[in-house]
Amino acid sequence: MSVEENKAVIRAWLAARNAHDVEAAVAQWDEEQQAGLRTSFDSFTKAFPDVQIAIKEMIGEGNKVAVWWAFHATHLGSFQNIAASGKSVEWDGLDLYTLADHKITSLVRKADSRSLLQQLGVQA
Repeated sequence: MSVEENKAVIRAWLAARNAHDVEAAVAQWDEEQQAGLRTSFDSFTKAFPDVQIAIKEMIGEGNKVAVWWAFHATHLGSFQNIAASGKSVEWDGLDLYTLADHKITSLVRKADSRSLLQQLGVQA
């Protein structure tokens, strides 16, 4: 796969995430990842039903794609045992995806989870 094809898979994944289309989202991942992804996608969508993730920057090389993203959402359901707060949150981070055969095979995420928790009213 070319770098541009890999980037297109990541764009499709994030577009499906933003559209709350679980089937289109999991279709971008290899079969081994799909069951767990479906569960986390559903629980995350219940916690943040208006979630939108914007790509701030995307860089690819070989079978890797790095994305600097910005997350905007409203906390309207339970998240990590934190009751819905109704608060709007903004969060950003970096994801490093590995791809093979037009599918995402792994993801490494570095994000400021402490900032997210603080916005939800949790002392971290």
